[in-house]
Amino acid sequence: MARILEQQYQYYDGMNYISEVIKTNTKSHPYLHHLLGNFLMHHIQFQKAIAEFEKANIEFYKLYKSSGFSFSNYNIGLCY
Repeated sequence: MARILEQQYQYYDGMNYISEVIKTNTKSHPYLHHLLGNFLMHHIQFQKAIAEFEKANIEFYKLYKSSGFSFSNYNIGLCY
């Protein structure tokens, strides 16, 4: 659902939707934080977007013991 909203340029609705999904899920997944970071980045809220991309990296490391979610790292650079 969030991807559909993003593809239709409905960033505000997508941001609200994904925020609710993150709040209601008992298990966090890195892609949820990455998507929220994308929506925040489109709303010119770069500091909040960076925080979400960093959360995505932390969650990715917890799940897979890998160095991070490369798309999140790339988007952090775009935000700066």
